Parts: sequence; structure tokens; C-alpha cells
Amino acid sequence: MIYIQKDGQIKKIFQSSNYREAAWLVEGNLICHRATGGAGYHVISVYKLEDGSLKTVESLTVDTKVNREDTGKLNEMEQKYSDMEMNVLFNPLSES
Repeated sequence: MIYIQKDGQIKKIFQSSNYREAAWLVEGNLICHRATGGAGYHVISVYKLEDGSLKTVESLTVDTKVNREDTGKLNEMEQKYSDMEMNVLFNPLSES
């Protein structure tokens, strides 16, 4: 889950929904999301946070069972955004 704080409010802006998904923060105020549906179906999307909502910057959907040549595109895009991954220190909210 990824949250922002705006105008004193904390708002969830992104959540992966199952074990076949991953998301990471990327330099430039971006979020990269990678998901697989199994059986060769993959999606990678990059979003930019603007005014408290996510805008799609780049997205690629690949079915490697049908188009094996698209595997290279998928790997290149994932590598590009993995190289830009931000190291983030998370401070959990406190109830006290």
C-alpha cells in the first residue's frame, strides 16, 4: 500500500491486491506496478502522482505465450524502472 499526506489527511493511493503483484517507488515521483495473471500474461505500468491522484505514464501488457518476442520489451521496461527504484525508510503511524 502507498499512502500520501495532503492537507493534513492521509489517503491511500495505491494497493497491490494479491501475491502476483509488486509495486515500488521510482525516482521522479513515480510508482511502478508489475503483475502477472499466470500462463504468460504480464502487465507493467508506471504512474505519476499529480495532485493526489495517479496518472499513467507508461504501460505494457504482454502475453508471452502468444507473442514471445514481447518478453524482451517487458524485461527492458522492468529493468529500467528497477534501476530507478528509490530506497525508502518507512515510519509507521503511532497511536500515541
